[in-house]
Amino acid sequence: MDVGFFLSFSCCVIMKRIFAALAAAAVLVGCSGLEERLEKVEDGVSQIENRLDDLEERLRSLESGVYITSVSEIKDGNGNVIGMSFSLSAGEPIVVHYSDGIQIESGETEVTFTLPDGSVVVIPLVSQPEPFSFKIVSEGDIAVLHGQSVTVDYVVTGSSEPVELYFAPDAGWLAEKQGENSIKVTAPESGSLNGRIVVFAGNSSNAAIAVITFEEGGISLAENSFNVAREASKLNVPVSTNVSYDVIIASDCDWLSYVETKAMRNETLVFDVAANAGYKRSTTVVLASAGKELCSFKVNQDGETPSISASSLVGNWTVKYTNQANTPLSFTMPIVESDNAARGNLILKRWFNYSKKDKEENIYATFSAEDMTLSIATTETVVNEYGDQCAARLLDGSVMSPIVFSVSPDCRSLAIDPGVSIGTYDPIYGAGFTNYGKAYSLTKE
Repeated sequence: MDVGFFLSFSCCVIMKRIFAALAAAAVLVGCSGLEERLEKVEDGVSQIENRLDDLEERLRSLESGVYITSVSEIKDGNGNVIGMSFSLSAGEPIVVHYSDGIQIESGETEVTFTLPDGSVVVIPLVSQPEPFSFKIVSEGDIAVLHGQSVTVDYVVTGSSEPVELYFAPDAGWLAEKQGENSIKVTAPESGSLNGRIVVFAGNSSNAAIAVITFEEGGISLAENSFNVAREASKLNVPVSTNVSYDVIIASDCDWLSYVETKAMRNETLVFDVAANAGYKRSTTVVLASAGKELCSFKVNQDGETPSISASSLVGNWTVKYTNQANTPLSFTMPIVESDNAARGNLILKRWFNYSKKDKEENIYATFSAEDMTLSIATTETVVNEYGDQCAARLLDGSVMSPIVFSVSPDCRSLAIDPGVSIGTYDPIYGAGFTNYGKAYSLTKE
């Protein structure tokens, strides 16, 4: 059946019925105001005629090879679906309202229109390929630290062919493709961290450009020491940061465990603290990113005060360490009672020596049974022909003052954070500092 004929015929029938009804109404109610009403009806019928004519023309476009490229819903102001819109390979979209009386069935490869008289029109549906796109997943500036490496993900759409990446980074920045859909970026060791990397992506058929921008990262703590009760509890540590980081607890600490991080940027680290039935104890928690320490804090838990004194540490101690030549070494160091209480309650003999091998140094230290620590004051710094030499250095090169060792509950071992470099007499290489990140331990013989 010819679609155009059906639509035109239907329109004529509709208009004849409307005018017949109006003529009957004229006989019953007279002609008063009828002309005005007839004009409104004629306008409405004309609009219907025009819509049907337009729809007829659109459907006839099939004869010239036009096809549907996409289908979308039409909604009213309340969000209700009232019809469908069909984009064509040429020309304006076809719009069909459900009130038109035309049934629509959209499949994967065609759209079927069932007209009011039951006749069917099938139009091919040929979906257009998705346009090529290369996008960086991260939004906004990425916070980084000096020398830090971060992974930036990207998404490619609209192409089954692999893409090649080319980078144009700011001075000092490095970028390389890593895996299937990620880029490894390394920040410069110094200078500004407000940098960018321009990424060119393309293959034989497509090309795109994206920009990754960075900002300086940082992290801060409101406090660097937290006290907890001896009973089991939760510890919340507020952190302000714009970088990702790892929470590192000393491997020998079995009473503090990291639970979770709450919120973002202004975060709260949550820890479980086990009950303490023994002596007071403490541990250090490090926040690090890409293997680099950002900051640290100490957790002190209440407990019993040991009934011990400085004399518990008197005796010969074996010192083990690794020097800056990465050579593991050891020597024996006596600890004796002090002859000057004002300087400390113990003396460490030849703990380090910046002068001659046969010269013995007396380093005064103070043992605290309450904190279970052994501290060496800054006033005990060795002085020699090179001038004042600090006894310990932190990772940033600053002086650790005082130098504080933690003492085991049985008073048979001393330990210090591996991130501290200790100045010591090296029997092979002479005076120097221990290697950062290598443990410096003391065990009683």
